[in-house]
Amino acid sequence: MRSTVRRAAIAALIRSETLIIARKTLPLMALTALALFASRLALTQAVVPGVKYRQTTTMEMMGMSIPSTTREVCVSNNDADEALAMPSDECELTSVQRSPNGFKAQMRCTGEQAMEGSLEQVSDGPGKYRTTMRMSSAEGDMTMKMTSVKLGQACDANADFRKFNAMANKMQKQAEDNIAENCRQIMSGLKKKPGDVAYEFSRAFSPDGSAAMCGRPEDRKAVCAALNTRAGFLETKRAFAKGFVKNDSLQSRLSRCTLGKEDTVRQKLLAGAEAAGDWEFLISEGLPLAQALADRECTGRGFTFSAQDPRYTKFCSSWSAYLAGRDFGGDNAGDADSSSQVRTSAAGESGDRPGATGAADNEAATGNDENQEPKPATATDKAKELGKSAKKVLGRIFGGGN
Repeated sequence: MRSTVRRAAIAALIRSETLIIARKTLPLMALTALALFASRLALTQAVVPGVKYRQTTTMEMMGMSIPSTTREVCVSNNDADEALAMPSDECELTSVQRSPNGFKAQMRCTGEQAMEGSLEQVSDGPGKYRTTMRMSSAEGDMTMKMTSVKLGQACDANADFRKFNAMANKMQKQAEDNIAENCRQIMSGLKKKPGDVAYEFSRAFSPDGSAAMCGRPEDRKAVCAALNTRAGFLETKRAFAKGFVKNDSLQSRLSRCTLGKEDTVRQKLLAGAEAAGDWEFLISEGLPLAQALADRECTGRGFTFSAQDPRYTKFCSSWSAYLAGRDFGGDNAGDADSSSQVRTSAAGESGDRPGATGAADNEAATGNDENQEPKPATATDKAKELGKSAKKVLGRIFGGGN
């Protein structure tokens, strides 16, 4: 969790800092290159004597060229030539061939953004280097060229790292604070709308056992409290019935909250449904109880019932809607297994008709329409896609990006 937040903070910092240097909005791959290609970050914050270089970088990717960009970097005196070209620790150089004026090598990066290619650096004289990197990956082919010219001024090769590390720590804390506040708002919202727990549960308990975004004890307590309500129980059950939630189950969630067996929780919640006037839950989860209540409190025939006691007016109306939906094949199916035992009249007329429940069931949530036909890609869309691809490629080669 913390490492993920830090990686996001570092990536954002790289972009923001490079924008300041460039003083204009450049394509993301060029910005990332400027921030990361110059040299590897030192592992300590000690002062490291170095010398300044001016670097000019150009790049081609997916058939598009990125305008050249120039900046100054400070490189350690101990390994100036290799530090100007060496990739991050996430990649390795193999088959290194050195010559009097430079070196060649194969470069390979493994993991989520696997890629491989070659790197070549040539010295054009004292303090002058030309570096060319050619890489191939699932994102496409990329060629980066850089010229480095020694300026001669002494500098601290770790100065940028110390500044970068301090700002990254600050951004990481801000990101963690933002996540905590977001979780607080989500959990607070569950007190007002406990049915939302059907879709917020995984924020506190991830299905695969990985660290959850809102995994604090207080967050999990709030989620379980919402699940242990009639609205939370019912909407979670409906979410699974609709296939909205994958690789999980209502019973699994009840177990993770140590609430017990599904039927035990159902019966406990049904015990207070009539007193609370929760007719939707009573009809959906306790159909025999609803039938008995209808026989006792509702009068009429067919699908039209009236209540003898005003307190049950809404129940008799919901019962009428349930019977109408069941008998006429409504879209919202009832959850009870004993629907065939329901009589069509509280006065005693019997009849077993197949069907589903009606207005008692409200739609809990809707997902994205996966069958919607995608819109044709525009020039702007292609440019955005290019930037995303470059970010993944360069982030993998030089570290820090996602």
